[in-house]
Amino acid sequence: MKNKRETSIFVAYDEFEPYDESQSEKFLLKAVLNSAISEVVRDGLKAKDAIRYFLDTDEEYLFSFRSICEHLNISPKQVLIISGLYDNPEFMNSYNRNLREKEILKKEY
Repeated sequence: MKNKRETSIFVAYDEFEPYDESQSEKFLLKAVLNSAISEVVRDGLKAKDAIRYFLDTDEEYLFSFRSICEHLNISPKQVLIISGLYDNPEFMNSYNRNLREKEILKKEY
C-alpha cells in the first residue's frame, strides 16, 4: 500500500501542467482570429474588412494577422486554408504580392 500512495504522487506530478500566465491574452488573440475567419464568409463591408485584415503584412501591431499567428505559434497558411481564402486565387495573388513588396522594402532599408 505504501508504494501505491507514492506512485499516485508521481503520476499527479507527471500530469501537472504549470499555469500559463499568458493564457488570457492567448484567448483574446484566438478570439480576434476566429472573429476575422467568421467574417470572411459574410457579404458586405465586414467581409471586406476581414479580407483586408488577412492581407495586411504588418507584424509589429499586436492584433495584426501575422503577429497573432506568431504569438500563437500557428501557420498563417493553415489559417488561410481554414478560412477558405487559400483556395481563392484572387486573394492569394494579392496576399503573395503584399508579402513580396514587404520583402523588397525590408531589403531597401
